[in-house]
Amino acid sequence: MTTSKKETHQTPLKVIILGSGAIGNALAQVILTHNTGAHCIITYHRNPPSFQHPRLTSMSLNALHEDEFITLKDNILSTVGSIDWIINTIGILHDKDKGIFPEKRLLDFNTQTFTQVLEHNVLPTVYAAKHLTSLFEKKNSCIFAAISAKVGSIEDNRQGGWYSYRASKACLNMMIKTIAIELAHKNKKTCVLALHPGTTDSHLSEPFQKNVPEGKLFTPERTAKQLINILYRVTPDNTGSFYSWDGALLPW
Repeated sequence: MTTSKKETHQTPLKVIILGSGAIGNALAQVILTHNTGAHCIITYHRNPPSFQHPRLTSMSLNALHEDEFITLKDNILSTVGSIDWIINTIGILHDKDKGIFPEKRLLDFNTQTFTQVLEHNVLPTVYAAKHLTSLFEKKNSCIFAAISAKVGSIEDNRQGGWYSYRASKACLNMMIKTIAIELAHKNKKTCVLALHPGTTDSHLSEPFQKNVPEGKLFTPERTAKQLINILYRVTPDNTGSFYSWDGALLPW
């Protein structure tokens, strides 16, 4: 599947975006700009969205606490009712304050780091699927997508290193694949996807940008447009797929 310049869409769309980081904010802005009938709900933990819009609602969420997803579900029901898209952008690669960094070698492996990275990169997607997909509008084609990473592909791993991050994204990919199978039995109009956004100019990638090839460091807006181009083109027949930012299929 290839992507092209995004056109304006008029179809009403109700989107839940988990996470108000660089990609989450950009996704909301692009959706609201290019879909005049869209309403976005974006969640945040510490920092609310960096912009305001009459069709944007922000809701507090600690995505590591399952009970907060139950509260979020109730809040969504009272705000927009049923929904069409769920996009999870929450994830972690490094955190200087917590001593989390990608391990280049086995000697750097740390159990606490592994556990925290695994929790941050897997649990929000599982909780969202468990508690929020029941809000999907059954008569419409719905999408459940999560930001993964190409380094989570087991088949594509040729460089090694980044043990905890690779393992967490591989685990996330397995969860997404398994969720896709279950939801296909419940609602054949649902498409479940893993998305590799490429390297985005954000806090997550900042320490590693010097190694990015020229032209492959994307602004958050460009990343958002590329991912949304994919979301507008997939159908339920594509459920259980892992897409790169350019529309290419990636191996699990």
